[in-house]
Amino acid sequence: MKKIVVLDDYEEAYRRLADWSAIERDAHVEYYSERMEGPDLLKAIKDANALVLMRDRTPLKADLIAQLPYLEYVVFTGTRNLALDVEALKQRQIPVSFTEWGPSKDSTSELSWAMLMALYKRVIEQNAVMMLGAWRNDRS
Repeated sequence: MKKIVVLDDYEEAYRRLADWSAIERDAHVEYYSERMEGPDLLKAIKDANALVLMRDRTPLKADLIAQLPYLEYVVFTGTRNLALDVEALKQRQIPVSFTEWGPSKDSTSELSWAMLMALYKRVIEQNAVMMLGAWRNDRS
């Protein structure tokens, strides 16, 4: 059975937002939400056939790739991954895939403005007041 390792999924988005049932019938999938490096990382991925990476959170350089004899495929979110040694993967003829969403400049700036507005308007504070059954406080 093939082994797929999902790394650095802090928010557990991969597990929550996709239906893995068809894949899990044919492959063993391991999910890691905590960042790993060194011996812990190698132990987790040494016998993986495929790696699923969250952007460029885990560096995958030539020296590590050389220690992964079963690796057949790498996929990551985003359109580029500067922590990935693509040349080392090419030399081993390991295909690399990525998502086509492109840069998230629009959503990043929208989120930044939303957070600024929430801070200025005390949205979190007022939400806490409402959750207690009250309406506004003297600082509103």
